[in-house]
Amino acid sequence: MSITKNQHYVPQFLLKKFKISPPIDSKVQIHLFDKHSQTTEIKSIKHVFAEDYFYDEDNLVENQLGLVETQAAIGINKIINDDFSVLKTDADILLQFIASQYSRTLARRNSSHKMIDDVQMNWVKSMFNINKNVSQFKESFEAESIDYGNFDYTADNFRSISAMNAVNGLV
Repeated sequence: MSITKNQHYVPQFLLKKFKISPPIDSKVQIHLFDKHSQTTEIKSIKHVFAEDYFYDEDNLVENQLGLVETQAAIGINKIINDDFSVLKTDADILLQFIASQYSRTLARRNSSHKMIDDVQMNWVKSMFNINKNVSQFKESFEAESIDYGNFDYTADNFRSISAMNAVNGLV
């Protein structure tokens, strides 16, 4: 089985619903709008809403998401073609797909990262406050001048957060 390096957090089957037709340079492309600069550009679907190893390097999460996406794509295509019978038969897979999609975005990863960072920083501050009066240097501790440092994260940490969010969405 091959390993997927370029892992999308917005599935390609959804992006292809917005493709430019006819394709430019024989690539499947979309118009991408940047809300901050209020500009659009044309990008290959292969390179938007994706990162190398966004979830994992062994593809366990990527493959599980792929299974759900394959089933959901069938139902979503039926709905697009005015066949709503899928809502009676496959509502559970569509709900699982929607929940996983919400949980696996870049914004969700960033908010999870911030939450984890805040918890760690609060823990450090609490430990510091508990121990400041027993320190031999307690005279030099002034709350306003303390540098609590910061936490540096590696790609593996971000990948773990993305994988955790994606799996939680599937569950």
